[in-house]
Amino acid sequence: MKIVNSLLLFIIISLTLFGCSEQDILKQVYNDLEIVEDLDNITEDINLPSSLYDVKIIWQTSDANVISSYGNVMRATKDKVVILTATFEFEGRFLSKDFVLNVLKQNEKTKLEYVNDSLSLPEIVYINSTLPLPSEYQGVLISWRSSRPNIITSDGFVNEVTSSQIVMFTATLSYEGKSVIKDFIVTVEPIMSDSGFILKVINKIIIPQMTISNITLITSMDDVSISWSSSHPSSISESGNVTQLDKNVDVILTGEFTYNDKVIEKEYFVTVLGLNDEKTPIQYAYESLNVIERVLNDITLINKYEDVDISWESSQPDYLSESGIVNRISIDVDVVLTATLQHEDDILVKQFFVTVVAKNTNGGIELTGYYKSASGLTGIDLKKALNNIIDDHRTYSYTAIKDVMKRTDEDPDNSNNIILMYTGLSVYKTSSIWNREHTWPKSHGDFGTRQPEGTDGHHLRPTLMQANSIRGNLDFDNGGNVVSKGVTYAPGSSFSYYDSDSFEPRDEVKGDVARMMFYMAVRYDNQDNYKLDLELNDNVNNGSRPYLGRISALLAWHIEDPVDSFESNRNEVLYDSQNNRNPFVDYPEFVEMIWGTPSKFNLYSSLSDRTFDISEMKFNYNCDLLFKKEENIY
Repeated sequence: MKIVNSLLLFIIISLTLFGCSEQDILKQVYNDLEIVEDLDNITEDINLPSSLYDVKIIWQTSDANVISSYGNVMRATKDKVVILTATFEFEGRFLSKDFVLNVLKQNEKTKLEYVNDSLSLPEIVYINSTLPLPSEYQGVLISWRSSRPNIITSDGFVNEVTSSQIVMFTATLSYEGKSVIKDFIVTVEPIMSDSGFILKVINKIIIPQMTISNITLITSMDDVSISWSSSHPSSISESGNVTQLDKNVDVILTGEFTYNDKVIEKEYFVTVLGLNDEKTPIQYAYESLNVIERVLNDITLINKYEDVDISWESSQPDYLSESGIVNRISIDVDVVLTATLQHEDDILVKQFFVTVVAKNTNGGIELTGYYKSASGLTGIDLKKALNNIIDDHRTYSYTAIKDVMKRTDEDPDNSNNIILMYTGLSVYKTSSIWNREHTWPKSHGDFGTRQPEGTDGHHLRPTLMQANSIRGNLDFDNGGNVVSKGVTYAPGSSFSYYDSDSFEPRDEVKGDVARMMFYMAVRYDNQDNYKLDLELNDNVNNGSRPYLGRISALLAWHIEDPVDSFESNRNEVLYDSQNNRNPFVDYPEFVEMIWGTPSKFNLYSSLSDRTFDISEMKFNYNCDLLFKKEENIY
């Protein structure tokens, strides 16, 4: 009888645990999951479980500055309401649950005590890295002292060691005449573990929370290989191509990071905005907000976009501050900029991975390999050096270059197709609806289809014939009417625009266009007595002269639309075909080092205005070298 009773009990337990459907399991987790007893009085870190009943749980937060997705609580100077969203995943099914928490303000401690409690350093660092040592936090001044400056310097740089070393860092915090001291023990390891390598790469990967544009999903970084999968490949493909549907679609992108035999998975939640779902003001601001990836000089971090407030936080404020102040040192410094956007009760967080480029005594950057001869140079010297590097390349006839273009602009999701630049359409390589667009119009310098400039693959792109015809030989600028007559766009693509004197490409390729124009102005620069000298200016209606404008628009587009995987792949294919590269794809910071920033040109609507002193423009090199002769400006 005991055996029978035990068997019955086993059956009952088994039915209870395993007999329910997948949806019942998700509902059971939904009903059973609780994180704290009192949601209205949060003061301490929260334990956020990663699974329950074999159901995976993924956490998201509405305000990572107050409660992180790991449950870390950072109390502010006033009460904050935060929504934690738990997404349950079981055998391909998903269910979400929201927890609304009120984080009490930090009022029982002084600011000095609060900063002292908040201040932390990593317990383990690796050689040739930089330890984050903030000099100020919320008005509290912080000074640092290393017990072994030969191992970790006073500015946080970790030197070479051959074995594990212990370093004590002492922070002195000062505020309103009072000071406290806090010690940290840091271990320096000579070799990073496999997991450490992967986590370092994961920290560099930034995926947007929402998008209407393609996402760059890199497949390798720092010897770590990365493969991607998508919960909704019809909305976001495994190569990052985005297709908008009628309604918003929530997608989980899973990155599998592999180094040696170690594998770590990381999930990213992305909302693809629907074509028929009206975007909110904060969504417009989120999509529009961008930061250049590699910086040399101070950058502008806006605090308001229309009615949306934006606040910034920097992971390395000593090198890139929350107001955009840049401090370059002798090594590259990686910084994560976090923008918190708020409109009424809506909050979104967007992060940017930025590299503050190392400087040398001349203000340039140290280069090796292909670009070694340009190391340390800026301005006209850099422009000359790059010309010497990329000229004398392999050339093709106008007929043969078409076959090269079938490889440079191949659709990453369909090897039988190519992507048309101005419309985003994917069409058969053998289709007769596309032709070769001279992005630098061949009439601007009257070079036609002769080699090398008329057949240089770095500026020849496949385009829909009707779009190519409408563009014609117009200069580049913002605004105008939608390019629509006889033109079809890819699903989810933005539009191209034109008016009587200028053309604006769609948002997804604006940076590509700009960097191609910068390439042309360097490659065909008359440095080697070549008969053609192409130059950029800030005019439209340049006619048959070898000039193209507006450079102010191109500089802005270069920042707004950073290099993506498609553009990088084009550069690699062309290097294989032509044996030269586009320097501005490899090193986007070269643009600023030669031409400066858009603000240098925004003072004047056109360089045809002769009422100002041209020396006011303060280019990176003498203005007559950029525009050749002032008498050509009219």
